[in-house]
Amino acid sequence: MIIKKKVRYVLVYASKPVNMEQSNAKNFLYQKLLAVCGIKCYSAMRPKVVEQLGENKFILRISRGSERDAVLALAFIRSMPVLGSIGFYSLKTSGTLKALKKKELYKYNV
Repeated sequence: MIIKKKVRYVLVYASKPVNMEQSNAKNFLYQKLLAVCGIKCYSAMRPKVVEQLGENKFILRISRGSERDAVLALAFIRSMPVLGSIGFYSLKTSGTLKALKKKELYKYNV
């Protein structure tokens, strides 16, 4: 029997260009999320940067049910080492990557 993990995808907009394909940027984001929401919430959330869409947008995969915690934690991150002050904003949450990319292409040209 195969158990499918139920996940949600969050389209995140950064106020400054950020390259989430670099491992140090990803690790810093994960550490900040852990510091903001705590071990219990972070382990339930299981965040992972899936894809970079342009220079300011990326997709974050989280487990279903923890969308609200992830969005709140992203709102509290205010700085990154190289970039200085930065803000992360969630634009859209979806259950599939296909639907999220479709909405991203036509609606959110930020």
